[in-house]
Amino acid sequence: MANAHRIERVRLYPTAAQRRQLENYAGAHRWTWNWALAAREAHFAAHETSLSYYEQNRALTVRQQQPDTVWLTGIPRRVKVGALRDLDKAYRAAFRRVQRGERPGFPRFKARKRGDASFEIPAETRFDGHRVKIPGIGWVRARGGRAIAMSTTTARYFRDGVGDWWAALRYTVPLADADTSEVSAIGVHLEPGHAMTLSTGETVNESRYVSRSERKLRCLKRAVRRTQPGSGNRRRARRRFARATRHIANQRRDWQHQVSRRLVDIHPRLVMQEPGTTAHANDPESQRAVWGGRARRARISDATWGGLTRLIREKAVSAGCAAVMIPAEMPTDVTCCRCGHVRATLPELVNIWLCEQCGTLHERGMNAARNILSVGVREDARSERRREAPGDAKRLWTHDKTLAGAGEERLASASRKQ
Repeated sequence: MANAHRIERVRLYPTAAQRRQLENYAGAHRWTWNWALAAREAHFAAHETSLSYYEQNRALTVRQQQPDTVWLTGIPRRVKVGALRDLDKAYRAAFRRVQRGERPGFPRFKARKRGDASFEIPAETRFDGHRVKIPGIGWVRARGGRAIAMSTTTARYFRDGVGDWWAALRYTVPLADADTSEVSAIGVHLEPGHAMTLSTGETVNESRYVSRSERKLRCLKRAVRRTQPGSGNRRRARRRFARATRHIANQRRDWQHQVSRRLVDIHPRLVMQEPGTTAHANDPESQRAVWGGRARRARISDATWGGLTRLIREKAVSAGCAAVMIPAEMPTDVTCCRCGHVRATLPELVNIWLCEQCGTLHERGMNAARNILSVGVREDARSERRREAPGDAKRLWTHDKTLAGAGEERLASASRKQ
């Protein structure tokens, strides 16, 4: 039986001595990261090749024996190995983005006063529902999660802007068999007006927690700017601002879990379109909308499409529900769900439009959700046909290629207008 990874996020309540040890672990992780990053950059400048994780792991054993780094011997080796693994993953991800032609985003050096302190221990961690056992520290009081009966594979500990410590425990769970029936399948469309529109006609309103608390956040941010850098007032003002943003993040996360759980429990098969949040938020026509580009970008970001779809897919895997994703380039919102006619242009603010070929009046979100569902059903038919007779399944690509080609034409025309 296949397994899936899950993460249990709990809040830690360490004592004063345990807090100092956690900060020492985070400092060792930061020092190892900076040392390994400097070594990689120097080696690349001299030889135009990069060091591997195993080479730096062997070099770390020699480096920590020197007089100026003897203090590293008191830190568990798993903490330092976790820093080397994180750096290696960051470089691999940057190289993958380079191959795709995206912005690389190479790793940067970490500062003690910039960012949140964190470290990772790639080893088994015990959590009984009330305490977490950290190697080298012992049992630390915790709250906010369920007891984990299975063994954890990785544990990451981090301190947020408020100063509280958290633990993200990763473990594996067995997967249930996915239900491939098409009777209860639904299409899900993401749009700025609502968080999502279903092919059944149901709409789910967006959270908008940031928009509701925008005035409070502006006041707290203004209070931070009015204080002197490095003063106690600045530290307390930043902590109040961090506490407010954490509260909004918790509200948004709770809303995401409720919506994703309700969809997965009711519908055994979901068909969604990949969220193109960047394209929607930076659309030049959308920025000239009635409510302005800045408010629209904030509204799209507040809808948290990326996090919502990620949770839906994760919960679907663990619950035995099938979640199918179709490309974001398909113009499902401007394609008639009855005749298949693709409209050339459609302003972002227009929610009701008339098909020029068959005369059907469409609601934008509902029409897109139905198109998404039909594409998902055809994808299932294509997969089934390929398993039975691979040569007879080529004709099923026709309509999907038409949609994708129309999407590429729309993107090309938008770039020419810019």
